[in-house]
Amino acid sequence: MNTLIDNFAVHPGVFIQDELEARGWSQRDLAVKLGYPAQSLSPLLSCKASITPATAKEFSVAFGISVDIFLNLQRSYDLATSISPDSNLKRRARPQTPYPVREMINRGWLKDSEPALLESEIAHFFEVTDVEQIPNMSITQAAKKTDSSSTNSAQIAWLYRVRQLARTIDTPDYSKERLLGELPRLRTICRKQNVYSLFRLFLKDVGFVWLL
Repeated sequence: MNTLIDNFAVHPGVFIQDELEARGWSQRDLAVKLGYPAQSLSPLLSCKASITPATAKEFSVAFGISVDIFLNLQRSYDLATSISPDSNLKRRARPQTPYPVREMINRGWLKDSEPALLESEIAHFFEVTDVEQIPNMSITQAAKKTDSSSTNSAQIAWLYRVRQLARTIDTPDYSKERLLGELPRLRTICRKQNVYSLFRLFLKDVGFVWLL
């Protein structure tokens, strides 16, 4: 095979024409080998028709070239000339997997808007400037529900929602003594509600590691 194929899409018809030229064959010579009428090859050689697995096998025999050459050329050409997916596809797909976006929308925490605006809302909700800065929240999804050391993405979303609500509440000044006095009751409530891991995460996040 004398023709070099570079790393770009080449229609099989171009490759076949190059092979004919390199071998000194005419279109009619190839048609005779294949048992085709000469004019039947014109659509393929002019890049207006695609090569099929069946015809690829026939060209493979006629040229003595691996059938994969023809099939790979057609596959690469089809991919290169196919319509590119909607540029918003990645945006639509990305926020749906690691974060409980649909639940957050249903609860009114986010507006059900177009992808770019939705990403902006998600970033604002988690207090970052871009969704790429949000930590991976799906690492504990496979953990057992009874494992109190695991925190899933829905719990973290609730934590951020609690933060938002807490900022709207007018509360007395912080009192270490009062907090220590309420800890036994808070732990009991959290265990009953199966949110002890979220309580631990909150204390760690606000700097009260010594209380855990």
